[in-house]
Amino acid sequence: MALWGEDEGMGEALREAGESDYVDDKLQKLSAKPGVRAVILMNDHGVPIRTYFDESYQAHTYEYISVVNQLLEKVNAALRQLDKAEPDSWGEGSDCMCFRVRSKKNEIIVAPGDAYTIVIVQDLNAID
Repeated sequence: MALWGEDEGMGEALREAGESDYVDDKLQKLSAKPGVRAVILMNDHGVPIRTYFDESYQAHTYEYISVVNQLLEKVNAALRQLDKAEPDSWGEGSDCMCFRVRSKKNEIIVAPGDAYTIVIVQDLNAID
């Protein structure tokens, strides 16, 4: 596990709440699943709090975070635009709950929350 960019308050808040071990345990289990090459937990500012990487992916941490943040902004903007077009069908203030982007090699799963976003990179060739 690599611990990157831990905010002064973020890591402290996790430890005080007694959740650090729980979060680490869950992220480690998730990163051990077949095909999972990277798991990134980042705060609402896009700073990685916890990262679990296959060695070949570790150099790309900030590339993934940058691209994911851009995609998330665009997805949320699209949802807000749909809210304006059809407010009754989407609900007020719809924000992205989860999205997946798939290529021939990888699948990136993004699950944003209020304070944290989790990003999972899977190697599709390793899953089969």
